[in-house]
Amino acid sequence: MAASKLLPELVVGASADRQANAYSCLGTARFMTGDLSGAAAAFEIAEQLAREATSSTQAVVLLRSSSMVLAEARFEVAETILEKALGLASISPSGALIGRIQIKRGNVAFRRGDFAIAAEHFGSAIDALPAKHYLLPVAAWNLMLAAYHLDSRQARSVLRFMKHHDLRCRRQVAKRLKKTVPACMICWAEGYLFGKLGNQRHAVRCLAWAANTLFELGAAREAALCALDLVSFEAGGFGKVFPIISALAADPATPALTRDAARLWLVSTGTDRGETLRNLLLHGKKAGVASD
Repeated sequence: MAASKLLPELVVGASADRQANAYSCLGTARFMTGDLSGAAAAFEIAEQLAREATSSTQAVVLLRSSSMVLAEARFEVAETILEKALGLASISPSGALIGRIQIKRGNVAFRRGDFAIAAEHFGSAIDALPAKHYLLPVAAWNLMLAAYHLDSRQARSVLRFMKHHDLRCRRQVAKRLKKTVPACMICWAEGYLFGKLGNQRHAVRCLAWAANTLFELGAAREAALCALDLVSFEAGGFGKVFPIISALAADPATPALTRDAARLWLVSTGTDRGETLRNLLLHGKKAGVASD
């Protein structure tokens, strides 16, 4: 609230670009804290100020305001706003800005269930983003998720595209993005996609690398979920997963809920053991499971 009151004073006399950016940031902050009417008012001011600003600033303001429209599931309106933003961003091309807009357009299409269109937008984002941009893994991961919903021919086309950008197999991803959580998420999604395409061998390689690396990086919850996907793709995957789950259960640094769920998984039996742990990790405490 204090920042909201100070903002008009802070931007007095500033350029139209700075003022529009400031109010659009304020709109985003209000939206994220649930103040929808305040957010709408801030975005309205930002759009008015942006009329005197550069085309790039106008595009940024529209991009930020589209988040509120998308949250309300007004997909057609959001897409119209983003198309206008893309047109403005293309006047003075900035790969980073165009990439951000294309990711948001992909999110709109994905939410709407248009997975082929979503894949096109995420692919366009990868084409546009600079080589080491922080959003590149986001676009790549989302593209893999969209590809999972496509037919086999389209999915293989996505995999060829990812290989062209050195973002496909675990070696390429690790080389380009190092051993990071985003790299693991891309490899995890790739494993899932190869499992759908019937290439169990490659699916297991991707998932095993992702699960083990996530564990090494301390991402306990993600490592456990990835390990479960590994089991689902390979009947003999238990041998690869057991050491990971055992380590999570024994490590005091593991978050309490994940640790307790892992312990329960180790003593449970039957075909539902994977679903048991998945539900615990995703939905919180269940009967009979202790948590801090």
